[in-house]
Amino acid sequence: MDELNLTEIENKLNIEFSLGQRIVFWYDDDGSFESQVDNLNLPEVTIHHLSDCNSFRTKLMVEHDRPDDKFLIYAPFR
Repeated sequence: MDELNLTEIENKLNIEFSLGQRIVFWYDDDGSFESQVDNLNLPEVTIHHLSDCNSFRTKLMVEHDRPDDKFLIYAPFR
């Protein structure tokens, strides 16, 4: 895993959120960034780890509990 790649990802995500995106889904097929995703500097963005056991709770949180917040939904699978 290359640090430059993580920096590029962080920059791209910050651009997306600054342009008005509220929710970004990141499907990381092999989970190669799972240990580092929480270290991303994404101001005012909640980083949430999606799993096969929390998809309904995630939907409630994003749509009902916190409808105005920004989220990066990280899924270490496809």
